[in-house]
Amino acid sequence: MNEIKVSETDGNQTVSARDLHEKLEIATAFKDWFPRICEYGFQEGFDFNPLKIEQVRLEGSREVKRELIDYAISIEMAKQICMLQRNDKGREYREYFLKIEKAWNSPEAVMARALQVANKTLENVRRQAAFEHTKRIEAEASLDRLTNAHGEKTVQEVAKILGYGSNNFFSMLRGMDIFYRDNGINLPKQQYINSGYFFVKAENYTKDGKEYTYTRIFVTAKGMGWLEKKLKD
Repeated sequence: MNEIKVSETDGNQTVSARDLHEKLEIATAFKDWFPRICEYGFQEGFDFNPLKIEQVRLEGSREVKRELIDYAISIEMAKQICMLQRNDKGREYREYFLKIEKAWNSPEAVMARALQVANKTLENVRRQAAFEHTKRIEAEASLDRLTNAHGEKTVQEVAKILGYGSNNFFSMLRGMDIFYRDNGINLPKQQYINSGYFFVKAENYTKDGKEYTYTRIFVTAKGMGWLEKKLKD
């Protein structure tokens, strides 16, 4: 008897419907046979799942690739298909699947799978912890750079020191109720200006013969220390 390859998908054993069709020596073409088999009550997503495979055949002197539809079917479905054949081949392969099922459900195999799941979960936890540790170190380094910065900095410069984009940083400051938007301009609330954390500087410039005013927001050295504490909180 030619064995059928058994695969493991999401913790379940499956076999190829095309492989089973071939091993059982079913005369009906696969494309006609499988839909007919499904009429016995087999359900997609429970008993089987479609998959695409690539088949290479020689046509003359050249290789031709074709994409075919196959189905990953459960061992239970494979056993039932074997029973439906009512012949020696069907009985032979049903016994084969029963042995595979028995080995799969043995205490040793169940314990081995549980250990694999536990190891995978532990590895994921370790990776997540390492990722969060790296993020925390980077955040602390950014805050240290902010604390050690001398003189006044524009909000954009502070955002860059901390590793934020300007728009995201302004959005965060508004979310923290430190800034507000006035006619499309991000401005610190007056109480924080009065506290000496920020100051606003209006700069005039000329473009195409017209006078314009550009508003720049600066963070003071005092404001940087205050921002560091706020961001840590």
